[in-house]
Amino acid sequence: MSPDSFRYSIWADILIKYNFNPFDFVANVDFLWPPYFYYNWITIAAINKVLLGESWGLGIVVLNLLAGIFAALLLLKTTWTLTEKPGCAIFAGLFLLLCHDFFLWVPYVLSDILFSLICFSIFILITRLYQQPAEYLKRVIWILILICYAMFFRPSWPPLVMFAILSIPLIFFFSLKTVDPNERHNFIIRCSLLACIFIPAIIFYHSYFMLHPDKWPFPFLGSTISYLSKDYQQGIVIWARPETYHSSPSGILSFALISAHKMIAFFYISVDSFSFKHALYNYIIFLPLYGLSIFATTRLFIKTDGPSPEKWWCIFFCVLYIFLFAFFHALQQIDFDFRYRVPCLLPLVLLATLGFNELMTRFFKKTSNRKMHLL
Repeated sequence: MSPDSFRYSIWADILIKYNFNPFDFVANVDFLWPPYFYYNWITIAAINKVLLGESWGLGIVVLNLLAGIFAALLLLKTTWTLTEKPGCAIFAGLFLLLCHDFFLWVPYVLSDILFSLICFSIFILITRLYQQPAEYLKRVIWILILICYAMFFRPSWPPLVMFAILSIPLIFFFSLKTVDPNERHNFIIRCSLLACIFIPAIIFYHSYFMLHPDKWPFPFLGSTISYLSKDYQQGIVIWARPETYHSSPSGILSFALISAHKMIAFFYISVDSFSFKHALYNYIIFLPLYGLSIFATTRLFIKTDGPSPEKWWCIFFCVLYIFLFAFFHALQQIDFDFRYRVPCLLPLVLLATLGFNELMTRFFKKTSNRKMHLL
């Protein structure tokens, strides 16, 4: 069990003591983040304690294993629906199976695997909204239920909610089924320009409060802002990885550069303390995933001979989802063991698979054209 696991165990005992009363639980737990953001996860831990006693941790591990298997099946089903190619399904399954950063957390009494499944389920429901309009209301209801559940499961729910807020309105204001590549091209250009404006603005606004935490204008999360500010004032990029630290920042630009570095660090493949074998394995897995994901992202900007509308929008949603999680944690904390990027690994594998599909489609199309030319 990790240090966080022991904390969850104590909290589960408190929840059991007060008969699962959320108000008594919140009143008797003191933590940096409001404890009600953990209530649903602690409830699962407490139920396992009631049912299994001292073996409650084993119950969590079994749940993690089942959640990991279900997530893998969901990924394979989505891949097959989008590509209908056995090669793409094999690619997705193989890289997820070999993704040590995902299945590493199955045997731990932690919420990462379960939270990742909740997030990926919401992601899939949103991406399928336009594919089956007859079940639109049913899917929206499930999305809202899962989002509400996620909000009290783990404090890293804000990027998930933002993803839903940005994605679902597209159903109403933009035709997801449009076959006009020029319209999609104009859309992605506008999105890119808006991102170039809002991202630096948010970073500098955030940097101001890291420099002056006492200026935080709201009565809630004041202690969290003060805590994060101390990290920034020490130049921390990845928690407990001193080789990534900056020198103590002296101005708002220095704080902004730390956030920018943290955004990059979210995707690090290796750090100095990794063994040679660990680093080599990560490079073997993540270089193809990142490379194909970047290739898939570039296909969003292609006017002609690009992805089909369904694949185009799935690529767009993958990029948006991953970016929102990376940006959120860049403004918060990048953890020592990269646990916080676990919810992004399933969409990352899906994005890389779509990149692989686009690459193979282009290759076979060129090969076919060359043969036709020779004939």
